[in-house]
Amino acid sequence: MSYESTPLQFWEIDEYIKLRFDTFAASDGSLSAAFWPGRYNQSIHMFLRRGPEKDFSDPNDHVQLIRDIGTKAVIGAAQWEVNPMPPMNAQQEQPSSLPDVSLNVEGGNMLALNTFRTMQADCHQRIMEKQPHVYLGIMVVKPGYQGRGVGSFAMKWGVDLADRLGLPIYVEATLPGRRLYERWGFEVQETMPFDARVFGAPSKAEHYCMVRPARKADESAI
Repeated sequence: MSYESTPLQFWEIDEYIKLRFDTFAASDGSLSAAFWPGRYNQSIHMFLRRGPEKDFSDPNDHVQLIRDIGTKAVIGAAQWEVNPMPPMNAQQEQPSSLPDVSLNVEGGNMLALNTFRTMQADCHQRIMEKQPHVYLGIMVVKPGYQGRGVGSFAMKWGVDLADRLGLPIYVEATLPGRRLYERWGFEVQETMPFDARVFGAPSKAEHYCMVRPARKADESAI
């Protein structure tokens, strides 16, 4: 099976958002249960669309869609953000980059989402505060294609980018994601303190803050 990676186009944002939601709901049910106890709806969709719309014109933000060459179907996606400066902490970030708990998003638990995103930003800032880096913000593969090399195919694009720039890569990983990232040289720095059970989810939904040290392009062979 062969795949191709293409940059996200503006008219593909809706498909990208739905892919993210459906994949996370299927593979990380506890986190989705905490954030979105209601069913997917237009209110949730428009809320989730804000980030990709805002980032689309940012030259340091790269969303790559992964397609099955045979069917041209989108089967995965990855978002790579080049951070030339150290990350700001949660209190310093632009307001639009973190969810607004005052928003009325039908079917969403904004307190759970805001709690997670604040812990996420704090871990990111604490671990990477002293160095520029590449941030892997999103990695999704449709359940039917998992275990077929799609994740590794998607990883190569971002790893090559980081190695050309001579930068480390930072990611927050689920347990299945952790296994993939460890094969690419990532190491766990700490575990996020978020517990999805506090918000009614059936399990903790543990996330691991991981870093792949900077390498030169000729050192990146795995």
